[in-house]
Parts: sequence; structure tokens; C-alpha cells
Amino acid sequence: MTGKIRKKEAEKREDMRVTENKTKPAVKPGPLIYLKTLGCPKNQVDSRQIAGMLAEAGYGFSEDPAGAEIILVNTCGFVDDAKEESINAILAMACFKKKGRCRFLAALGCLVQKYGRELEEALPEVDLFLGVTDWVQLLGFLDQSREPARELPKRLVVGPYDQHLYNNRWALGQKKEEHTGYLKIAEGCSHGCTYCVIPSIRGPYRSRPLAEILEEASLRAQRGMREAVIIAQDTGDYGRDLASGENLALLLEKLCQIPQLQWIRLMYCYPEAVTDHLIRAMKHPKVCPYVDMPIQHVSDKVLKRMARPITSGQLKEKIRRLRQEIPGISIRTTLMVGFPGEGEAEFQEMLDFLEEFKIERAGFFAFSPQPDTPAESFKDQVPEERKERRLEAAQALQARIMAEKETERIGRTLAVMVDRPLPEENAGRGRSLYEGRSLWDAPEIDGQVIFGGPPGILAGTIVPVEITHSQDYTLTGELTDESC
Repeated sequence: MTGKIRKKEAEKREDMRVTENKTKPAVKPGPLIYLKTLGCPKNQVDSRQIAGMLAEAGYGFSEDPAGAEIILVNTCGFVDDAKEESINAILAMACFKKKGRCRFLAALGCLVQKYGRELEEALPEVDLFLGVTDWVQLLGFLDQSREPARELPKRLVVGPYDQHLYNNRWALGQKKEEHTGYLKIAEGCSHGCTYCVIPSIRGPYRSRPLAEILEEASLRAQRGMREAVIIAQDTGDYGRDLASGENLALLLEKLCQIPQLQWIRLMYCYPEAVTDHLIRAMKHPKVCPYVDMPIQHVSDKVLKRMARPITSGQLKEKIRRLRQEIPGISIRTTLMVGFPGEGEAEFQEMLDFLEEFKIERAGFFAFSPQPDTPAESFKDQVPEERKERRLEAAQALQARIMAEKETERIGRTLAVMVDRPLPEENAGRGRSLYEGRSLWDAPEIDGQVIFGGPPGILAGTIVPVEITHSQDYTLTGELTDESC
């Protein structure tokens, strides 16, 4: 078994060799930068773009903020907890202007786009504020900051949303390619959900051209990306703003033709976009039998007040259809409790739905009114203590369902993608432990598989693992020769 794995890895490493067609001009090395990213995977993609832009201009990066002359914080502003986390992170980074080498601190992204003026007044420690696409102007400010004797004026720049969509050159301008990568296919959102600030932060929906996405995915796959995780504010809306007739189903079909890609995972696909065409595309062996499908609620009364364009009956039919056409599919969703007007009957509808459909992966959050959204001014707000009680009840029910689902996997042999080896002290002599994920586990948000096997298995390898135990969202097992 060990020889087979190593032989396959050698073949993969050969695939990863890419010849550069152009010689990049020499650039003067810039000061070290520390880039801190908060929020969702879409923010991580933005940070990858920022890092690529800066690396191309000759800037280096520090893994320790204490050693960086320039610190950038890519913020999140989606809900109250995220706002608080972002502000705390900015304040923590500001400390390095006193005890570290930092002489220039910038805050970027969502929180700045929404609350730039307030942040500018409240955080004098910050030298520069840039909105969600205004970071493309960062180089101009940083080039000025290379002159230590020059004092730069504090600036707030929040411009139009369409300054930047994507740059493949920056996406590829990284030191290394991880085996799992996010592939952002669009920016913004054109839905009008009454609770959501994303359209006001990120602007209207803007799809990337299909050819550009495929070019990025192909080159990154040649460099080592084995799993492409498809993301956007709503991946199902992909292509609706393009005159070419491109859509998500076609994109999946084309991605499946990239030889080095092994897994393609679909995130943030709202149920109204699940068509027969899309389901057919999802049946391809490279597309994980998994879909992240945010539904928010299941009560028609609540869905209508949320301005979600689907009914409870339509939603349930979509789930039945997915499970009928793709046996074994795992559905991830998010559900909101305590939306204005949600009574005990509507909340019970949610619990009944969970009991009936046994959703494999579900996350819950309590409604918090966001400024400048219609739901903020709805009169029938739910008391906080009631929200918390409902949140705890929903989470407890889902924990039981999740435990049942994971127990069903004991005794089965699953395909597992290796993410990393675990410290050697956790393994026995001549044996290593690894952390990986099954087809039903998205990176960073779902569970993991811990298994034992011979030393030397590389990240990105897909191996068969026989599951022996399950506990707390973690499966454990052993490498096996059985097919999966």
C-alpha cells in the first residue's frame, strides 16, 4: 500500500511542474507585510488577491506581526460578532506600532465599506482605510510609505464596487499552492433579503467570465490544487448577468475536465438555483456528493418576510429531488432563529423539518438586526432570551441528528483526502497519524477524519480509510486496501 501511494504522489508531483512563459522584471524588495484575514472564505480569496498583487510589486511577508513594518487587516462586517472581532483585531495589531516594527497600519474590506466614517473617527491608530475593492489602490500608498521620513496623511477610500473583480495573475502569484483551494466565481449579491447587508457592502452580483475561471483552476491544479471549493455570495446565480449564457452547471462540467482536479465542492448554492441541469452536472464523479445550500428558514410566513424567493414546499421538493438523484448526498445549510415575527409555531416548523429531513450539516444563528436593512425596523422583534432558548434547542436537536449520521459511517470504507500529518508523538513506532476529510466534509467548517497509516503520505492524497469510531464531529479509522 505504501509503495502505491508514493508512486501516485511522484506522478502528481510531475504533473505540478509548470513552465513560466514570461520572465518577470526585477523589482526592488519592499518592507515586510503582515496580512490578517477575518471572516468567510470569500475574504480569504480577497486576501490571496492582495498578497499576489503585493508579491508582484516586490513586497515580502512576515508570519509574525511583530516583525512586519506594514500590517493589513482584511475585515468582516456581516454580523455583530464579526464586527466586534474585526475591531478587536485592528486594536491588537495597532499595539505593534508601539512594541513592534510596524509603521503603517491599514484596515481593508467589508467593515470599512459599511462603517468607514465611524471607523476613521474611532480608530486614529489606523493610517489607511480601504473598501472592498479599493485595496487595488494600496500599492500607491505603500510605495509612499517606503520613505520613512515622510508622514502620510490618514485616508479613507471607499469607492464604487466595480473597481476590481479578479486578477488571475495575482491569484497565481503565490509561493505555493495548497491541495485545497477556494475558487471564487462571482462578487456581490443582487438579492433583496430583508435581513442582509451584503448587497450594500459588496454591491450587485458580478460573474467572472467562464474562460478566466477555467484558466485559474487549470493552472492552480497543475501546481498542486486537488480540491476546488466553489464559492460566491450565491454560486447558483453564476452567469445570470452574462450575455454569453454561461451558468453554474456548465462551469461544473468544464471544471470536471481538468485532469489534476480530483474533488469539486459546491458552496453557497441557494435552493432556487437547483435545477435539473445543475443536478445532472453534480452527478459527475469529481463533484463531491455535497452541497452547501443556505435556506435560513422553512416557514412560509418567515420566508416571505425575509423576501426569500422560495416557499417551504418548493424547498422540501428540492431536497427530495437531490437525495433521489444523488444517493448519499450530504446537505449543509444555515438556519436563522428569532427572525421578527417568528412565533413558537414557526420555530416548531423548523424543528419538525430537521426531524423529518435529517439534514447532515446545519449551522444556526440568532437574528441580529443590521443597520439599514428592512428587518431592523420590523416591529415584532423576538426577545433576546427567547432567541437564545430557540438557538439552544435547535443546536441540541441537530447535534443528535449529526451523531446518528456519523455513527452510520462506522464500519464503512471512505475516500479521505489527507490534509496534514499529525505530530509524531501521537503515533506508534513505524506508524503515522493523519488528519483528513471525507467527501462530505468541507474545509474549515465540517468534521474531519483522523486515521493511522504508514509514514510519508502527502497532503492532497486521496486514500481509503475504514472508519472504526465516531465522536464529536470526528471520525477515526485506519488506512485500508479496500476500495471505497
